[in-house]
Amino acid sequence: MNGEQEIRALIGSWLADEDVADPPPQEGTPPPARDGGALPVRDSGAREVAEAARRLALRGLAGERASEQQGAPGQPGQPGPAESAESAGPLGGLPDGLPEVPDALYRIARGLVVDEHPSAWRWTRAERNEVARWVALLMHRFGEDGVQELVAEFPPR
Repeated sequence: MNGEQEIRALIGSWLADEDVADPPPQEGTPPPARDGGALPVRDSGAREVAEAARRLALRGLAGERASEQQGAPGQPGQPGPAESAESAGPLGGLPDGLPEVPDALYRIARGLVVDEHPSAWRWTRAERNEVARWVALLMHRFGEDGVQELVAEFPPR
């Protein structure tokens, strides 16, 4: 195992054994006031964040052009998050032919990236799930560098 795989396995084992202390934000409920912790990004819509994560995650794949032509989940021609998020598991809305992403990585993306976005409290559960699916793929392919690239797409104003 390389270092990155060991880190993923360790964090995945933590997630499997422990409950997350802070629940994900409820739809329409502003986050509690806290010192730090939130991502240093501007307010953004879920679709905008999902599109950026999708574009970054798919770069360099042989099927990237076909996926772009078909659209991302939630766009015409693809199942939306409401259709796929509950029935097909956490990564159910991704196009066929992409690398398999461990469910633990999806939970990490959801807890450490998506739920820390300052706009996430306004997103629906389905929107947060869609963003988390793309962020998980981005993390799977590019690790922390991918997350940093996504954060850089939304500089604070």
